[in-house]
Amino acid sequence: NAPSLFVDDSRVAVIYTGGTIGMVKNQQGQLEPDTEYLKQQIETNTLFHHPDNPECDVYMMTPLDSSNMNTELWYQIADQIQQLYQKYSGFVILHGTDTLAYTASILSFILVNLNKPVILTGSQIPMSLSYNDAYFNVLGAIHCVKLNINEVMVFFNNKLMRGNRVQKYSSFQIDAFDSASMPPLMVQGTSKKLNNYLINNFKPIWPNLAKREFYIVKPCSKIGQLVLYPGFDPLLFRAFSEYKGLVIRAFGTGNGPNSPSFLEELSKLHQNKCVIVIVTQTHTGNVDLSAYAAAGPLKEAGCLSGYCMTPEAAFCKLSYLFGLGLETDQVEEEFAKNLRGEFDCKKCDKEE
Repeated sequence: NAPSLFVDDSRVAVIYTGGTIGMVKNQQGQLEPDTEYLKQQIETNTLFHHPDNPECDVYMMTPLDSSNMNTELWYQIADQIQQLYQKYSGFVILHGTDTLAYTASILSFILVNLNKPVILTGSQIPMSLSYNDAYFNVLGAIHCVKLNINEVMVFFNNKLMRGNRVQKYSSFQIDAFDSASMPPLMVQGTSKKLNNYLINNFKPIWPNLAKREFYIVKPCSKIGQLVLYPGFDPLLFRAFSEYKGLVIRAFGTGNGPNSPSFLEELSKLHQNKCVIVIVTQTHTGNVDLSAYAAAGPLKEAGCLSGYCMTPEAAFCKLSYLFGLGLETDQVEEEFAKNLRGEFDCKKCDKEE
């Protein structure tokens, strides 16, 4: 069903997890986390209290550099949402930009039976500096809760994007995030331009035995990633012998070396019950393990296609599926399904 847009009685929980957005300069001129400045701004600055804005309550988690994010911290964020779920109509997560795409992806999977908006944002420049992108990113995210699009999203630089389709593209530019394989759900200009085709055709697949009420899943930490490069040493695969899943960033449409040693080590890993997923190193494009001869051996070794999934989404999808307690063959079966709009079943560049 199409979402009922612009819900006027929205009440939003703003959850601060850390990141540049809430930092202040210390006496040495270096940026460091501050637990009070951002909270005070959202609670008292008139920008956040316009009559058109939803009412907000701010919750402070222990701030951290997002480079330290891990599965336990993801679960803590999900648990915070679960504790507040009945009280609020939507959630805005303030997060460091370095791993924001990972957190958006994992939340899209582990927040099961989600029927409220969850929007992540951050900034390239702290709110404490006179010129910054923080105010409008936070305001935009809060305002987008009123759209009542019930999924996990990222709002950044006037774009509202599906959470498991975004990647960070720049460590410098204000327009730091993009969703290269899928258009934004909404672009904010002088008015809001909604992509109704994408919004109205989003039907997440929940576990068959799921309770209908909202609940969360603890993600599995035994998932790894590798990037292929010319001269890749196949012995590196042995570092993942105890892992449940591995995402390999391959060349082009999913190509990799076809040397006997490479394929032997890869096959051993798969035989050791590790689910291996191939994604592309390029920002756009689809993995097709039958397109080139160089990709065929990867498929024969037991690798799965990650389709057009981002590496972040593929990694987090494996973490979620193993977190459900599924066996290896069940994970491989479920991975091929489009669970949360993380890859395309149909052309997603159609706009209406």
